[in-house]
Amino acid sequence: MRKSGALLGKRLIKGYLSKRMSMLPPEEFDSMLNYMHQIFMKDGSSEYAIFTCFHLGMYAINPLIAE
Repeated sequence: MRKSGALLGKRLIKGYLSKRMSMLPPEEFDSMLNYMHQIFMKDGSSEYAIFTCFHLGMYAINPLIAE
């Protein structure tokens, strides 16, 4: 979503919301659109941490207990 840019990203989110949240009043729909757009466009943090702490298959790099 971040690499798609602000305009295309907002259009994709709006398309998703229009299919899933069509029952919302217009002002709530706009608020949800702005909220989701800001969340998806921010820099990632936890998704990068997962790949730093775990190997492929979710095996810990430095486990707390060694078997």
